[in-house]
Amino acid sequence: YLHQDNKQYWNFKSLATNFQVRFTYHFHKSTSNDIAIYFKFLNDYLDANLYKCINIFKDDSVGLTKELLHEEFVNHILQPMRERINNTLSQDNLKSLITLISQIISTDKNLVETYHYHGNGLVSLISDEFWDAWINYEIKTVVNQFNLITNNSKELIKSGKNFIKILDKVYDYFQPFYDLNYEPLLKYKLRTCSEIYLDLSSKYLHYVLTTDSLQEKHPKEDELYQTIMKLELLNSVYNKINELANMSIFIKLTETVNQNESKEYLSVFQDVLNRYKRDMSTDLQNSIIHRTQKLLKESLQTYFKIGMWILNEISDDGARSEITNTINILKRIITRLESVEISNDLLFNIKNELLNIMINYFIESILKLNKFNKMGLNQLEIDFQSVKESLQIPYEFQNSHELGFHEILKIIDLKYNENFVHFTDSSYIKRGDFIDVKTKLDITQLSDNEIQDALFRICLLYTSPSPRDTR
Repeated sequence: YLHQDNKQYWNFKSLATNFQVRFTYHFHKSTSNDIAIYFKFLNDYLDANLYKCINIFKDDSVGLTKELLHEEFVNHILQPMRERINNTLSQDNLKSLITLISQIISTDKNLVETYHYHGNGLVSLISDEFWDAWINYEIKTVVNQFNLITNNSKELIKSGKNFIKILDKVYDYFQPFYDLNYEPLLKYKLRTCSEIYLDLSSKYLHYVLTTDSLQEKHPKEDELYQTIMKLELLNSVYNKINELANMSIFIKLTETVNQNESKEYLSVFQDVLNRYKRDMSTDLQNSIIHRTQKLLKESLQTYFKIGMWILNEISDDGARSEITNTINILKRIITRLESVEISNDLLFNIKNELLNIMINYFIESILKLNKFNKMGLNQLEIDFQSVKESLQIPYEFQNSHELGFHEILKIIDLKYNENFVHFTDSSYIKRGDFIDVKTKLDITQLSDNEIQDALFRICLLYTSPSPRDTR
């Protein structure tokens, strides 16, 4: 030992002097602009001499183990670097400071990963004051980039990909910093999470929900397509945030927050992910359904006014011409929804609700307000199936609303079935007990009141069968 009290090894001190001489020779007139070259010189020296030194001095009999030699050689070689770094840190130059700290972070990561050094790294030289300056600068830089991609409403459509690019670049840039296992850095890692990932994700959510990128004059259908676009934008960012939440750094930060605050968060992103999910599944989903419903209702006005469902034949084109425009609108909307990247659950929910809306129109505005013969009922069923097909819902899928609609048609069809004519007798209907109707017709969705209403309508609105009807 050179000094018994701090166990500084003489041979390593001598070797470090050799490095210091060479380092000083190359960089005695260097400026702060040469910071990157300092660290390259260090790496080159370690590559050439680290394992050579270990092979020369290794002697287990006197305690010079491979591990000890490895650690002490790197530790002593770093001393000239520490002195140069302290000198640079003392300069009042923000640009140099930012560059230096970034280089220190990369070098410490390289020392761990390439040279397996776990001693006192260079980051320990940086005071809180300098860390604050560095992190403030980096956060400000990212915020400025975010503001650039969100300051023009006409660029809304591009904003999702641009924001994801920012998140990816930020993560890649900070990854060496995140990988450093140095306790004093934890609070700064938490700041990047809070002031970049969480704050900007929340701001982006607000930007998308409140931005209108349409021209002053535009078709109503374009408002719907803009809402669909917003749903896709939020879904893409939601998926990116969810991906980040599973990165090791954010799992560690979640554990830290839970320990410090006695919480049980699944992720530090939990709140922002919930807000995205809520706004997608309620605000935007409901807006798409509502806007579509308005378009459908307007397009169905002619169909509602038909008034003639006592027919002698089925339309040659399948659905009646009066509902063709509605079917075409649904096809366009569903094609657009199928073309964007949204979750299958959201897509299914929208289709399901639009199906329910159309079923309600068929029941309340058509079935309950018009007279039908059997051919007219058959035409109504064809119209409905054409609507369902335009929603790209499989024929075999039937939700409770559709089952109820078909059960109403089954009951009305009793008018044309002599085997069940007693079910349409007014005295039977007034009893209000329809267990036998439910059994015979396999009714599972309709209540007794709904069955009674359908049977009464047979008596009030539906024509008697003609020879043509009963074929």
